[in-house]
Amino acid sequence: MVHFDSTQYFNGDFTLLTNFSNPNRRIDIKLESLDIVLLFSERIISSQSMKPFTQKARKSRLQTVNLISSLMFLPQDVSVKLQRQVQNNKVVYNVRGTFKVRVNLGLIHWSYWLHSRCQIEMTAPPTAVLISRQCITKR
Repeated sequence: MVHFDSTQYFNGDFTLLTNFSNPNRRIDIKLESLDIVLLFSERIISSQSMKPFTQKARKSRLQTVNLISSLMFLPQDVSVKLQRQVQNNKVVYNVRGTFKVRVNLGLIHWSYWLHSRCQIEMTAPPTAVLISRQCITKR
């Protein structure tokens, strides 16, 4: 849901269903320091941290992420762009995720960072149905 208190102050409530997968056949991993950011036109409109969790080998996990914005200031050009996209029933957002992955293999321990970027296209609020998505995850 998206709501403007004025032309430049934005309120939003987004719920994303994220998929975390561990494709490794033998090694469990622990995801730590999980941060997700929602952007519109390269402006941060919401962010959320998640609790660390362990992901078993060859398993997937669906996780709900709630992103809430309250009186978020948007420059006038960005606000007008968002309002136009809402009127045209096609809104494009970007989601960025940064995750620290820890691997324990007996006496050997190491960690690395994963960076995910998704562009999601949705219909206008309040129903906001996903039209398309394009995601890339890199080390």
